Amino acid sequence: MIKKYTESIDLDYRYYDYHESIVNTDKEGDKYTSYIFKFNIVKDIYYVTITIFDFDNEFFTVDFQIEEDYTQDNLNNRDCLSRTYTNTNKFNSFFVLSTVFKVIKDFYNHNKEILHSFSFVANDDKRHNIYKNIIRKNLHNWEITSDEKDEKGVWHVRYKF
Repeated sequence: MIKKYTESIDLDYRYYDYHESIVNTDKEGDKYTSYIFKFNIVKDIYYVTITIFDFDNEFFTVDFQIEEDYTQDNLNNRDCLSRTYTNTNKFNSFFVLSTVFKVIKDFYNHNKEILHSFSFVANDDKRHNIYKNIIRKNLHNWEITSDEKDEKGVWHVRYKF
């Protein structure tokens, strides 16, 4: 059973609270549970979604979105595999990524006895390299098991703990 929790995040002496909600979904036979974490930086609201599929509940995937994309995807009933991502260029990337990776690390630490792997998808080489470097620097014991670019130019990376 996945544990629920809420924590405050201390980044450069700023605090970003994130709050969790849980959504169970059955989309075309794929059952999964999404843990949604919401946080604000100044006036901007972000959502981090951690998804665990029933067919492989030792593995989780993560994505994050601005509020407009998250809201529109929910209105359009988009599932976790077809979300919209907009680059906002609001010059707060450090704080957004730090908070996203804090959520990931906390989620893993609270559930590490049952979770064994993690994956992310990046739509370009730059994001792929940034995400890998953050993981390498902050999550030393996570080992890459696959790192491949598909025919559409999308990177699919999987780690084991």
